[in-house]
Amino acid sequence: MPHKSPHIDFPGQPLLGNANRLLNDALNFMSEMSNTGKKVVSFKIGRETCYLYNHPDLIERVYRSKQKNYERSDYYDRLKPFLGEGLLTLEGPKWRQQRSVAQPSFKGSCLKEMTDQMALSADQNVKALINNATNNKHPVDMIEFSLSITLDIALRTMFTTQLKEGVLSKLYDAMTVALREMEKKLWSALPLPMWLPTKRHRRYKRAVGYIDELVLDLINERVKRPRGETNDLLEAIIQGEIDLNGKNNIDQQSLLDQVKLILVASHETVTSSISWSLLCLSKHPEWHTKLKTEAETVLGDNLAGFDDIANLPLSKAFFEEVLRLYPAAWSFSRKTIDEDVLDDGTVIPAGSTVVTAPYIIQRHPDFWHNPEGFDPARFLKSDDKLQQHPFAFFPFAAGKHVCLGNRFAMLEGVIILSSLVRAGEYHLLPGTHVEAEPAMTLRPKAPLLMTVHPQQKIDQKKQAGAA
Repeated sequence: MPHKSPHIDFPGQPLLGNANRLLNDALNFMSEMSNTGKKVVSFKIGRETCYLYNHPDLIERVYRSKQKNYERSDYYDRLKPFLGEGLLTLEGPKWRQQRSVAQPSFKGSCLKEMTDQMALSADQNVKALINNATNNKHPVDMIEFSLSITLDIALRTMFTTQLKEGVLSKLYDAMTVALREMEKKLWSALPLPMWLPTKRHRRYKRAVGYIDELVLDLINERVKRPRGETNDLLEAIIQGEIDLNGKNNIDQQSLLDQVKLILVASHETVTSSISWSLLCLSKHPEWHTKLKTEAETVLGDNLAGFDDIANLPLSKAFFEEVLRLYPAAWSFSRKTIDEDVLDDGTVIPAGSTVVTAPYIIQRHPDFWHNPEGFDPARFLKSDDKLQQHPFAFFPFAAGKHVCLGNRFAMLEGVIILSSLVRAGEYHLLPGTHVEAEPAMTLRPKAPLLMTVHPQQKIDQKKQAGAA
């Protein structure tokens, strides 16, 4: 089949290309590209031609059949000033070594051990939320609550530690500053070097300094303990560095990079998902009732255990639908190693940046019925699942770079939901418009202000009698 001649679908502005649109209007811009109906849409960032893959067949190509030809793009290098050389920014032998160290901590037996701490943290944080809201009678920013609970779970389960509430709040603020600065750098056609002493850069460096100091204190405290005294992910990372370099030659920067990345990734993505889950509970009270009934029937007054999760299919489907509409990792970028000729003859040159966007594919009308509608039941229908393209839903990426914590995140999401719906009701302030902000993760753009009310338990005996 003859190769097609090059054509740029969205050239953008001279010199800048579409950099400004990606910085300021990324979701609408990607939707416009997707709505062309083309499987591959080309666009410019600066002088570089990039390609949006707009069909699940091409997502499968990137993450399965041709994944050896698609590695992390150079854009991830722009995250290194904050995240250093960790799993999100690396390729090659060092990436494989770090992944092999971290991967065992996310296997089934380890997740089972983490469940008790997840459920305990969820129960304590949700009860504190309800009590504070009841006493203060003020709206609550549910993004801050989501951050607090997910960060607490990450620290308890993977680092066997807890931070005081004031420290959690400062850490949240610092991470927000750092992540938003990195997002600006990620899509900029001409990113300013970090050494320039701008007001924004100074604020960023203060934020990163605070995060680094906190993480290093966490590492140094653990390094002083006898090896094997604590069995968690932090211990595995430290032991991996010892195995690589020897106990007297630990690479502290490498430890900092790995721990910081795990800490950021493990809570930032679920923070986004819990925030959107609360919005959907408010907008769809019928699903709040369904989840509440399910949780009270299965769990009663007990904390969720690992074996309980399989008996909470409505909660799982609800969380999956949230991930479909509001994927925390809303886009990924890859780089072709060699030229790739697609099935229709389209040539993707070697060294090209390819964008795969869950936000686009998971709302694509060709692959989803009522794609903009909120319908968790779509994940309960076995017939629909059989007909669904397996790569029309990829909120955690796929292939060798699939998110290590995907099962952790699903488990955490269901556990938090079960605590939330049993304990309270959450109502968005009237007239509030919630807009998605595609930063490093897909967050609500403004504070998610809600009124929080204690929940009345369902009387199962009366319910059964009425039936």
